[in-house]
Amino acid sequence: MSPQEPPLNYLSKPQQPNEQCGSGTDIVFPRKLTDLEREAIIKMAGETPPEDLQQLVDELASVLASENTIRTTPLRWFQGVLRRYKRGEFVATGAIETAKRRLRNQRHAMPESVSTAPSAKSDGDTHLRGMRNILGKRKLSN
Repeated sequence: MSPQEPPLNYLSKPQQPNEQCGSGTDIVFPRKLTDLEREAIIKMAGETPPEDLQQLVDELASVLASENTIRTTPLRWFQGVLRRYKRGEFVATGAIETAKRRLRNQRHAMPESVSTAPSAKSDGDTHLRGMRNILGKRKLSN
């Protein structure tokens, strides 16, 4: 392992708002979970494909962010969602927004030299409108 490569240890502390684990792929966990809870989730998930596991964890992150949603513990809640997933009854709701937020944060954390694919034209248009708005307000106040 080179000095620039991070160790593949899913119990390591995060540098971002969420934590990552190295079990062949990176799973981003909500900060509210303890190391033991993260480990238990990985064990519970077993052979769940990493993309699906991330979606389940994103759903958990969404629920944890909206206070008063979990009536038991995060692990019991996750166990129930995992059961629904295995029966083919899981439907992502909050996971979608959580994933968008995580990807947006990851893009902002990347250095400029490591750029991602170009943004969609609509994203650029939105940013241009915002800049024009700001510039227009400045002209009015001068």
